[in-house]
Amino acid sequence: ERCIIVFCTVPSPDVGMKIAEDLVSEEYAACVNIVPGLMSVYRWKGDICRDNELLLVIKSRKSLFDAISSRIKAMHPYEVPEIICCDISGGSEPYLEWLLGVPFVYSAKLYMGVLYERISELVYKNPVLSKISKCLIRF
Repeated sequence: ERCIIVFCTVPSPDVGMKIAEDLVSEEYAACVNIVPGLMSVYRWKGDICRDNELLLVIKSRKSLFDAISSRIKAMHPYEVPEIICCDISGGSEPYLEWLLGVPFVYSAKLYMGVLYERISELVYKNPVLSKISKCLIRF
Protein backbone atom coordinates (compact mmCIF):
# COMPACT_ATOMS: atom_id res chain seq x y z
CA GLU A 1 0.00 0.00 0.00
CA ARG A 2 1.33 3.43 -0.96
CA CYS A 3 1.12 6.60 1.11
CA ILE A 4 -0.15 9.73 -0.67
CA ILE A 5 -0.49 13.45 -0.18
CA VAL A 6 -3.55 15.13 -1.64
CA PHE A 7 -3.52 18.90 -2.18
CA CYS A 8 -6.75 20.86 -2.19
CA THR A 9 -7.25 24.64 -2.06
CA VAL A 10 -10.26 26.06 -0.22
CA PRO A 11 -11.74 29.56 -0.03
CA SER A 12 -12.08 29.88 3.76
CA PRO A 13 -11.03 28.44 7.13
CA ASP A 14 -14.59 27.17 7.69
CA VAL A 15 -14.63 25.16 4.45
CA GLY A 16 -11.11 23.86 5.16
CA MET A 17 -12.02 22.78 8.69
CA LYS A 18 -15.25 21.11 7.53
CA ILE A 19 -13.42 19.04 4.90
CA ALA A 20 -10.44 18.26 7.18
CA GLU A 21 -12.56 17.12 10.11
CA ASP A 22 -14.77 14.99 7.86
CA LEU A 23 -11.83 13.24 6.18
CA VAL A 24 -10.11 12.47 9.48
CA SER A 25 -13.20 11.53 11.51
CA GLU A 26 -14.53 9.26 8.76
CA GLU A 27 -11.08 7.60 8.37
CA TYR A 28 -10.37 8.74 4.83
CA ALA A 29 -7.20 10.52 6.00
CA ALA A 30 -4.74 10.14 8.85
CA CYS A 31 -3.96 13.85 9.01
CA VAL A 32 -4.91 17.10 7.28
CA ASN A 33 -2.85 20.28 7.56
CA ILE A 34 -4.62 23.57 6.86
CA VAL A 35 -2.10 26.07 5.52
CA PRO A 36 -3.30 29.69 5.47
CA GLY A 37 -1.96 32.64 3.52
CA LEU A 38 -2.02 31.48 -0.10
CA MET A 39 -2.51 33.90 -2.95
CA SER A 40 -3.66 31.99 -6.02
CA VAL A 41 -3.43 33.45 -9.51
CA TYR A 42 -5.22 31.44 -12.18
CA ARG A 43 -7.18 31.64 -15.41
CA TRP A 44 -10.90 30.89 -15.10
CA LYS A 45 -13.44 31.24 -17.91
CA GLY A 46 -11.19 33.62 -19.82
CA ASP A 47 -10.32 35.90 -16.90
CA ILE A 48 -7.19 36.16 -14.78
CA CYS A 49 -8.29 35.68 -11.15
CA ARG A 50 -6.51 36.39 -7.88
CA ASP A 51 -7.87 34.89 -4.67
CA ASN A 52 -6.79 34.39 -1.08
CA GLU A 53 -7.05 30.68 -0.32
CA LEU A 54 -5.93 28.04 2.14
CA LEU A 55 -4.21 24.79 1.22
CA LEU A 56 -5.27 21.42 2.61
CA VAL A 57 -2.40 18.92 2.78
CA ILE A 58 -4.13 15.56 3.19
CA LYS A 59 -2.11 12.46 4.12
CA SER A 60 -3.64 9.06 3.41
CA ARG A 61 -3.41 5.80 1.46
CA LYS A 62 -3.51 5.41 -2.32
CA SER A 63 -6.47 2.99 -2.07
CA LEU A 64 -8.57 5.77 -0.49
CA PHE A 65 -7.89 8.47 -3.12
CA ASP A 66 -11.11 7.98 -5.11
CA ALA A 67 -13.17 8.13 -1.92
CA ILE A 68 -11.28 11.24 -0.75
CA SER A 69 -11.82 12.94 -4.10
CA SER A 70 -15.55 12.16 -4.06
CA ARG A 71 -15.88 13.37 -0.48
CA ILE A 72 -14.12 16.67 -1.26
CA LYS A 73 -16.27 17.26 -4.34
CA ALA A 74 -19.43 16.68 -2.28
CA MET A 75 -18.43 19.32 0.31
CA HIS A 76 -16.45 21.84 -1.76
CA PRO A 77 -18.08 25.08 -2.94
CA TYR A 78 -15.94 25.41 -6.11
CA GLU A 79 -17.31 24.25 -9.44
CA VAL A 80 -13.92 22.62 -10.14
CA PRO A 81 -11.99 22.10 -6.89
CA GLU A 82 -8.26 21.51 -7.01
CA ILE A 83 -7.65 17.89 -6.02
CA ILE A 84 -4.11 16.71 -6.77
CA CYS A 85 -2.69 13.39 -5.58
CA CYS A 86 1.05 12.74 -5.21
CA ASP A 87 2.66 9.47 -4.18
CA ILE A 88 5.02 9.70 -1.22
CA SER A 89 8.25 8.07 -2.41
CA GLY A 90 10.03 8.22 0.94
CA GLY A 91 10.03 9.65 4.41
CA SER A 92 10.41 8.84 8.08
CA GLU A 93 9.63 5.12 8.41
CA PRO A 94 7.85 5.48 11.77
CA TYR A 95 5.70 8.31 10.36
CA LEU A 96 4.81 6.36 7.21
CA GLU A 97 3.97 3.27 9.29
CA TRP A 98 1.69 5.44 11.46
CA LEU A 99 0.14 6.96 8.34
CA LEU A 100 -0.64 3.52 6.91
CA GLY A 101 -2.05 2.33 10.22
CA VAL A 102 -4.49 5.15 10.97
CA PRO A 103 -7.17 4.82 8.26
CA PHE A 104 -7.18 1.00 8.41
CA VAL A 105 -10.80 0.49 9.49
CA TYR A 106 -12.34 2.36 6.55
CA SER A 107 -9.84 0.86 4.12
CA ALA A 108 -10.73 -2.67 5.24
CA LYS A 109 -14.46 -1.97 4.88
CA LEU A 110 -13.89 -0.49 1.42
CA TYR A 111 -11.74 -3.46 0.35
CA MET A 112 -14.28 -6.02 1.60
CA GLY A 113 -17.10 -4.18 -0.21
CA VAL A 114 -15.19 -4.14 -3.50
CA LEU A 115 -14.19 -7.78 -3.06
CA TYR A 116 -17.82 -8.80 -2.41
CA GLU A 117 -19.01 -6.89 -5.51
CA ARG A 118 -16.38 -8.53 -7.72
CA ILE A 119 -17.11 -12.03 -6.45
CA SER A 120 -20.86 -11.48 -6.89
CA GLU A 121 -20.30 -10.26 -10.44
CA LEU A 122 -18.16 -13.31 -11.30
CA VAL A 123 -20.73 -15.72 -9.83
CA TYR A 124 -23.61 -13.98 -11.61
CA LYS A 125 -21.86 -14.07 -15.02
CA ASN A 126 -20.70 -17.70 -14.76
CA PRO A 127 -23.50 -20.30 -14.96
CA VAL A 128 -21.45 -23.02 -13.26
CA LEU A 129 -20.46 -20.78 -10.35
CA SER A 130 -24.02 -19.53 -10.12
CA LYS A 131 -25.36 -23.10 -9.72
CA ILE A 132 -22.70 -23.91 -7.12
CA SER A 133 -23.51 -20.78 -5.12
CA LYS A 134 -27.23 -21.61 -5.15
CA CYS A 135 -26.46 -25.07 -3.79
CA LEU A 136 -24.22 -23.61 -1.06
CA ILE A 137 -26.86 -21.06 -0.06
CA ARG A 138 -29.34 -23.90 0.62
CA PHE A 139 -27.01 -25.32 3.26
